[in-house]
Amino acid sequence: MANKIDFNNMSIPEREFVLNEIDTCLKIAGQYNGSVFGGYIRDVIAPRSFHPTCDVKFKDVDMWFLTGNDADRFVEKMGGSFVLQPSFNIPDGPYQFHMFGSTLYRKYHLYKHGMCLALIDIVVCDSLPVNDFSVNLLTAYYGTDTRQLVFRSWNGPGQAKPKPVSDIMYDIRKKQTEILPHYVDLALKHGSHLQRILCNYVNKGWTIKYQDQEFKQSSYPAGQNLTMWLLHVRESHLRDIYSVIKTASDYDGRVIGDSLINIFIPRVFDENCISSPKDVSLWFDTQKNADEFVAKMGNSFNETIPTPDHIEYQCYP
Repeated sequence: MANKIDFNNMSIPEREFVLNEIDTCLKIAGQYNGSVFGGYIRDVIAPRSFHPTCDVKFKDVDMWFLTGNDADRFVEKMGGSFVLQPSFNIPDGPYQFHMFGSTLYRKYHLYKHGMCLALIDIVVCDSLPVNDFSVNLLTAYYGTDTRQLVFRSWNGPGQAKPKPVSDIMYDIRKKQTEILPHYVDLALKHGSHLQRILCNYVNKGWTIKYQDQEFKQSSYPAGQNLTMWLLHVRESHLRDIYSVIKTASDYDGRVIGDSLINIFIPRVFDENCISSPKDVSLWFDTQKNADEFVAKMGNSFNETIPTPDHIEYQCYP
């Protein structure tokens, strides 16, 4: 395999050359509805928008396409500049994008003059494949005007509406982010994700938040304390859900379905089991009770409840 750029020992001209080549790649991707997301925005694009000449480093470039056809046309357009990384398999279990259903994932090397400049990860999915942190719910793409990137924010799991782009950019600048509820469980179940939080965020000076709680390196220097903090966050997450269920019970609402079987019954036997529902189904025996419950929840039913993703209520005559 050809030589690979070493960002740790790169001269300034080399770095700018690499970034310019990646920018060209993004402009071509924009012709096929491709967007960049994740670490490259967090570590390169956003910091450069604040300080155009600041030193930046990155691991890879995550690109998102809605359809396989768009991704294939982009790769074809890149021609010899792209080489598919051999023998790459999606690992079982903790792989970050499994929860998004049908997802195509490919890893490419970006070459120029026989030199590997960067790793390009291409994800094809019908929704933005982000389930970890709010700062990653930001995409950037080149539209018809290739002189300027266009930013767009998205709502993630458990969010009723997207956070404004300006707020996400502010969070990146301040190195602070909210952890999304389902990623808490993923990190507690799989040590690789716990290490990812430490290496990519906490050890780089980021503050991790959940509602009014926060975790940062200066307060919790040991990795085991991150685990304890996440356990505390998970319980806060479940308390939010229990609060909704308690209100529903005042109107004869009952929990039914997978959330009852997979979450609440197991916790009767083991209160420390690691799980939280993606959604909660509530059953009401009259439409009147259901309507009164929704009215009681008011605006919070749609906007301020951070979890779960949605609450379904059913009414049977």
